[in-house]
Amino acid sequence: MTLSRNNKFKLFIYFLSFLFLTNSPGTSHPFKVGEKLVYNVKLLGLPIGRQTLDIRNITEVNGYPTYLFTSHTKGSKFLSLFFNLEDEIVSFADLKTLYPRMVRMNICEGSRQKKVNILVDLENKTAVFKNIKEDKKQKKKISYPFLDMLSLVYWLRDQQLTVGRVFSILLVDSCGFKEIKIKITGIEKVYTYKGVYEALVCKEITDKAGIKMWFSTDDRHLPLQIQVSTPLGFLIAILKEIH
Repeated sequence: MTLSRNNKFKLFIYFLSFLFLTNSPGTSHPFKVGEKLVYNVKLLGLPIGRQTLDIRNITEVNGYPTYLFTSHTKGSKFLSLFFNLEDEIVSFADLKTLYPRMVRMNICEGSRQKKVNILVDLENKTAVFKNIKEDKKQKKKISYPFLDMLSLVYWLRDQQLTVGRVFSILLVDSCGFKEIKIKITGIEKVYTYKGVYEALVCKEITDKAGIKMWFSTDDRHLPLQIQVSTPLGFLIAILKEIH
């Protein structure tokens, strides 16, 4: 089959775009499209479900290239007998900064159900929050780095993680946002379903129990464990599979 001149030109443009996206210094991150991480989720040490972190593809939001990050958490069949757990976060993170340009959250935790869309204008430092279920919309000013819980994981992976370093972050969730500080507190051994790793410990600085993450000390900075506090106790995701 012979390509026309027009089709050859289009093919050449696609090829240049591919080279730009894959080789640009601004997109050099310790992960790439296609990475999929699977976790077993435990509450108070008991297995209650499964979580998947996925980098689907590179797509545009308002003309800007973004990574499509997804997180899906689903309760086990046993848990679903008395408590429905199914959370999904989709974060469109800027290809260079990894700050989200758009976030979609669909939260289903028993009687707590929320569906929130957030459209972020990074250039003007504003975000429009839309509560789908309540049909409410609100525009708010933001500061940097502005991150949701999902993009936070990948953003931290991209940082120079050295013991003692502190990050100040504006963290958004389905209820709004708050300023937090996360400190690299040390190095620990972490036991996962994939083996034992040396891990850098990232811990939220707070009087109460907060976010805690363990990242591998190699160049990939794999998120080995992710822990958050809930009214029922610590919810922890432990790495099981790497694809």
